Amino acid sequence: MSTASERIARAAEATEQIQKHVAKALGVLSNGFADGRALNSFGIYGEPPARRLQLQSAIDALNAAVMLMEVTEWPNANDYDNVPGRE
Repeated sequence: MSTASERIARAAEATEQIQKHVAKALGVLSNGFADGRALNSFGIYGEPPARRLQLQSAIDALNAAVMLMEVTEWPNANDYDNVPGRE
């Protein structure tokens, strides 16, 4: 069983890693999908295989974020109240 301080520290590290995975997914999706740059003059995706790879990269990053969310032992409300040195 871990202490409140340990759970908070591990959750903070997990949060940082999750944020990185989410940022990667958002970056991939915003690079072409959000602004329409991936579309040709007919409104159709240019280079569909490249778009599929971008989507798969975003999915992989989000799956990694979800996995971290699931395996992390998140602190509860009492943990925050029981951190030594907290006012």
